[in-house]
Amino acid sequence: RVLIAFVVTVGLAAGSLLAYAALPSPPTSLAPGNRPMTFEVVTSAFADPRTLPLEMDMSPSIELSSSASGRVTALACSKGRVLASGDIAMRIDGQPVAALASEQPFYRDITWGAEGADVDGLRVALRDLGYSVSASGRYGGDLHDAVAAFQRDRGIAPADGSLLLSSILWIPNAQTVPSECSLSLGQTYAGGDLFATVRG
Repeated sequence: RVLIAFVVTVGLAAGSLLAYAALPSPPTSLAPGNRPMTFEVVTSAFADPRTLPLEMDMSPSIELSSSASGRVTALACSKGRVLASGDIAMRIDGQPVAALASEQPFYRDITWGAEGADVDGLRVALRDLGYSVSASGRYGGDLHDAVAAFQRDRGIAPADGSLLLSSILWIPNAQTVPSECSLSLGQTYAGGDLFATVRG
């Protein structure tokens, strides 16, 4: 039996070799050719000149004012010049009015125990100016100390840690550029009068 199996296996192998040898050769069009080693680089310019309509959606202009009242004895407002948070924007009867940036305008005196979005805005404004104060929370000891330091640094009196609305000018950004200034030296300023306009 082993001999028969061996003879059958050898016969099948020999038959397969003869069948493979009898296959026709592939046409020369299917034979592998020489692979190119270099390729030509072609560049072309593409221009698509079209006019697209563009419309700017501008926010409204912002009017800046302070609640201070009196005669303008110094002024740091000029069209196109940066007014930075912490700068002295003007002096009214010799008293400094400091620019202070926050997300929303200040609308009241901020004193011990106060809380709300304006108090948090004051905290952030003072932190941005380098004072050590937490970012949110009721008006407490840390904010009192930071406000008092802010007042001393700018010559605001009294430097008692209570922020009086008449001692500041709210500005919308830490670097605000007025498009128009509405005051001149020697002018009488009434609380709420226009100080400057910031373009939207």
